[in-house]
Amino acid sequence: DPEILDEQPRSTYYPWRKTLVRMVGPRGYGALRVDRNRFKLTPLEQTRLGRLRVGVIGLSIGHAIAHALAMEGLCGELRLADFDTLETTNLNRLPATVFDIAQNKAVLAAQRISEIDPYLEVAVFPTGFTTENADEFMSGLDVVIEECDSLDIKILVREMAKERRIPVIMATSDRGLFDVERFDLEPDRQPFHGLLGETRLADLAGLSTTDKIPFLLKVLEASEIST
Repeated sequence: DPEILDEQPRSTYYPWRKTLVRMVGPRGYGALRVDRNRFKLTPLEQTRLGRLRVGVIGLSIGHAIAHALAMEGLCGELRLADFDTLETTNLNRLPATVFDIAQNKAVLAAQRISEIDPYLEVAVFPTGFTTENADEFMSGLDVVIEECDSLDIKILVREMAKERRIPVIMATSDRGLFDVERFDLEPDRQPFHGLLGETRLADLAGLSTTDKIPFLLKVLEASEIST
């Protein structure tokens, strides 16, 4: 289309690589990059999905999810939250290298994504998802993908998502469990599908990690956990 052909090229600077990249403009680059999605997604679907605002909390497993969303052009904005830094033991599942050890996981994911699509809006929350930044992180999101380890944060995410009618998705490694909570369609649904009953974030205050295990076993449904 003329609006693509007449678009001025741009230059993108990547400070961590000390490299300037000359490339086509955002419309042309977007059309080229997802060109092979044709017939897998209709143009209307690609456009609609490409406008989604997605939050990803926990950038170990979340890294792969955020990366896939960016590659397929399935979001228009990503918000990445993780306080943790890369360790050697993370290299069995994170596409990072020894040069990245000790760097923040959310920053690493954002850098990798921006090297795929510098036009995709990415916000980084290097302190993780907290009570202090939760409102900023959640504001205007279309979906939250929760992949963190903390039970407290898992509950906080769902309490806030329920208030704002934002769906929450979670994947776990055990049994390949894929959890979907459609607070947008079912605003009265209890967090974790009611598996924790009336338990709220305040109920966990002051509890040790050991004390939280019974709550976690309810969420995972202990009788169904793999050997």
